This record gives sequence, structure tokens and C-alpha cells, in this order.
Amino acid sequence: MSPRFLLDHFELLAEAPGGVARLRELVLHLAVRGKLVPQDPADEPAGELLKRIAKERARLVKEGKIRAGKPLPPVGAEEVPFEVPEGWVWVRIEEVCTLVNGRAFKPSDWTARGTPIVRIQNLNNTESSYNYFDKPVLEKFYVNPGELLFAWSGTPGTSFGAHIWEGQRAILNQHIFRVLIDSSEIDRHYFKHSLNQTLGTFISKAHGGVGLKHITKGKFEETPIPLPPLAEQHRIVARVDELMALLDRLEAARGERDTTRLAARDSALATLRDAADADEVAAAWRRLEARMDDLFRAPEDVPPLRQAILQLAVRGRLVAQDPADEPASALLKRIAKERARLVKEGKIRAGKPLPPVGADEVPFEVPAGWVWCRLGELCSHGPSNGWSPQTVGHETAVKTLKLSATTRGIFDSSQTKFIDADLPKDSEYWLQDGDLLIQRSNTRDYVGMAALYSGPETTFIYPDLMMRCRIFSLVSRSYVHRALVSPSGREYLQARASGTSSSMVKINQNTVVACSIPLPPLAEQQRIVARVDELMALCDRLESRLAAAREAQTALAAAAVHHIAQPDFAA
Repeated sequence: MSPRFLLDHFELLAEAPGGVARLRELVLHLAVRGKLVPQDPADEPAGELLKRIAKERARLVKEGKIRAGKPLPPVGAEEVPFEVPEGWVWVRIEEVCTLVNGRAFKPSDWTARGTPIVRIQNLNNTESSYNYFDKPVLEKFYVNPGELLFAWSGTPGTSFGAHIWEGQRAILNQHIFRVLIDSSEIDRHYFKHSLNQTLGTFISKAHGGVGLKHITKGKFEETPIPLPPLAEQHRIVARVDELMALLDRLEAARGERDTTRLAARDSALATLRDAADADEVAAAWRRLEARMDDLFRAPEDVPPLRQAILQLAVRGRLVAQDPADEPASALLKRIAKERARLVKEGKIRAGKPLPPVGADEVPFEVPAGWVWCRLGELCSHGPSNGWSPQTVGHETAVKTLKLSATTRGIFDSSQTKFIDADLPKDSEYWLQDGDLLIQRSNTRDYVGMAALYSGPETTFIYPDLMMRCRIFSLVSRSYVHRALVSPSGREYLQARASGTSSSMVKINQNTVVACSIPLPPLAEQQRIVARVDELMALCDRLESRLAAAREAQTALAAAAVHHIAQPDFAA
């Protein structure tokens, strides 16, 4: 493998999502396969250093300093996962090192002061706190700076792995091996890379239940690893360090660029949100569109733009006001009159009178012709809680919504389950087209999320974790929905959620009824909805384009890395 090839493509590959992590893995993958640096025929073959290691181990066994292990068979061809260059050898781990397991401690052994105890969490995170032990232990349990360690128990993918200890002299806890090698024959940094590139084999040999596994000392020691000449080990380590430092710089540079871009994006969005009227909004939007490709580079950049659009919509700044529009106060009077008629005819119940929205409840001023009202004033029915019967695994005529059917603020008909229930046609649980659904229980990020149901009647019911409101047809249901999912609507409902659970909180019907809504004239509601739909469609296209670009970039980087990693690849 040519180092120049990697250098020429590093920056491109590093820009892909997850590219830096993928390249770090690739560097180590190539390193232990002899493809990262060229071989030198003048290097002493690894077989010679293996003979010296064997001779030294025999001497230490004879002197009683180490134990003689059981003779191990040579590494067979069926155990070799890939070919290594000439001058390299496959060896079993036991042939080149001695393993010393850490000391077992009970929680009652821990003290507030003394010598720190190195646990797996301290290997994975140098900022993790230490436990201490204030008594001496056998010298073999002490670990000194620069020693090679291997965590052999825990969660595969997070806990297993080799580390060079960079901390102070400490006591090693159980579940971690001290990997003792002769540094005059083996570069411990190369050995660390080789062990970490063999994690898949270790994990496949590990025992234990779901999530927590461990590999026995015998299984660990019998595992083959590739061993290059010592001089090449040093060259490999130097090259790995060089390329990892380059990746650090590329990652830092990308982080700085993203920070600068996000600051510029947020500034542009702030200018848009702070526009005083529809004309200023239009001008700010044109400036934003001109810089769209520079400011919006990833799908996750788009949601803040959506929120800015909704905030402008409910503050009366997205479209121009028309003095000829019937004011919202007259609309409220017509709704009240319609409510009184339906109550008199026995079609709906008369609810308790709602107090006017107080000045202390108003998060912002609204234009002339608008009014602040409560959601309950706009509802002909509800809010009412749903029903959660037992679901079944076979198809039936009745579907119930999952909570995820409305989590994104739009109705998703694919997020449903079947129930085996015989509901009458006039059941209160059937959803009707245009019903407003509000999540009454979820995490704080999603509690109160609203969506409009759009679909057939007598097909879907809604669960107990949702409430349903039916809005008078005199009002734009789409506008009311957008008011609820706008930043001010979300803030109101989230702030009033209650519950002690860290994962689920709740809002009640009184909170929903009292929710304050900035209500424009009906004609302006319709203009707002049309403009919001237009801009949200633009956001959809932008998000889709960015997602496609990310997917293509990721696929290209993955294909390049896969190609480079192939056994027969040659630069």
C-alpha cells in the first residue's frame, strides 16, 4: 500500500460522514497487513527475533521467573485470516508475551485515598474517577506508565481492547491483563495495534450473556497475530502516528469550518426571524437563498429553518396583512355563536367558560386584526384521551396509532398496529379527517407534539397516550396545527409537562384547553398556511437533496475504503 495514495485521498475521505473514524480504522487495518509502509529486504526477518524471544523465555522458565506454558502447535493455514509479507510471521500471543491479570477488589476494599485502581472505565476515559486502595499489593499488580494493557471483559465494541497506560503508577484491577513483552524485540505500540485489529477474533471466542462477555486467558493466548521485523514495526508505528496526527488536524479543521458555518447559518436565521414585516422577511429570505448551499450542508441543518418559518408565521410576519380582512375578533364571535347553537341542539356539551388570555401569558405582540385566544375556544369536541386495547399480530379491520405516528408533527399512516375489536360506527374513538392529535405523554422533547389526521373514517383509532381535538370548520385547522408546533406553541406545552420519570412526562386536558393561540383573520390564516406549505416544500427538497448527497458521499468513501482494504489491493 502506497502511503502517498492515502495522503492524496485523506481529505476527501475524511469529509464523508464518519470518514475520520473509518480512516483511523483503515490505517490500522493496513498497518498490521504490511501495506502501510514498504518492506526492506535488509531487515532481519521476524523469525529470527521470534527465536531470540523463545530462547529468553526458556531461560526465564529455567530460572523460575515465569511458568512454562503448554506447548502450542504452530499457526495453521486455516487460522490465518490474511497473508503477510515476506519476512513476517504468524505467532500465537503466548509465544511473545506474558499475561498478568489484575487484582480482584471488593467495593469494601475501596478507600478515599491511597493508590489509584485502574478499572476498564479508566482505560476508556481518562477523565473517569478512580477508586483507591491504601494497602500494599504484590508488585505484579502494579502498572507503570507506558505499559501495555488489555481489557478482556465487558461489552464487546466498547470495553474490549489494548491500551498504553499513560497515567501514574497504579494498581491494576481484575479483568485487565498486563501484557509483558521484551521491548528490545517487540514495539509495544505495534503490538497494541495488532491486538486491537484482532478484536473480532477475541470477541468471537468470548463467553458470557448478552452484552457482557469475557475471553479466557487460554483463548487469548492461543490467538494468532501477525509479527513483522522489528525495524518494520518501528516504521509502522511512526507512520501510524503521522497519519493519526494528520487525521486529528483534518478533524479539527472540519470542526472549525462547521463552527464557522453554523454561526453564519444561525446569524442568517436570526436575521430572518427578527424581520419586522413581510417585506423584510422576503428580503431576508432572498439573502438566505443566495447562500443556501454554503449555510446548509447537512440534513440536520434544515429543522432550524423550519422552526424559523413557523415562528414568522404565527407572529404575522410571513405574509402581509390586509386591512379588508374580517378581524379575528369577529371570527371568535361567530365561533361562539356556532358553539351555542350546537349546545342547544344537544350535539356538543357546554364547557366551562375560559378566562381571557392574560397579558402575562402573551409571549409576543400580534398584528392589528389578530387576537390571542385559547385552544379550547376553537374546539368543538375535546380534548379527549384515546383508548389502548391489546394489539394483535394479524390483520384486522381496525388499526390503532403508534405514538410514532405523530412524533414528527405530521401524520404517518405506516406507524400503526392492528387491534381485534368490534367498534360501532359512532364510536368516539374513530378518527375523522382533520382531527388534531396531541401527544399527552412522551419524553419532554416530544410531549405535546401535534399532528393532523388525514385518512379514511372508521379505520383508525388513537391510543391513550394521545388526545384528540376537533376544531370548528370556521377556523383553518392547518393554521391551528402550525401554531401548536411552532416554537412558542411547543415551549408552552413542554414547560407545563409534569412527571418524575426522566423518560416520560405528561400534559393534561386543562393544559391543552388553556393553550394560547395567536389567531389571525381567517383569510390571513389561509394565506399563511399556503406560504408555509410552499416554504416547507422547499425545505423538504433541500433536506432530501442534502440527505442524498450525504448518502452518496458515504457510499463513495465506504467503497474507496473497502477497495483499499482488499487483500489484493496494490497502489
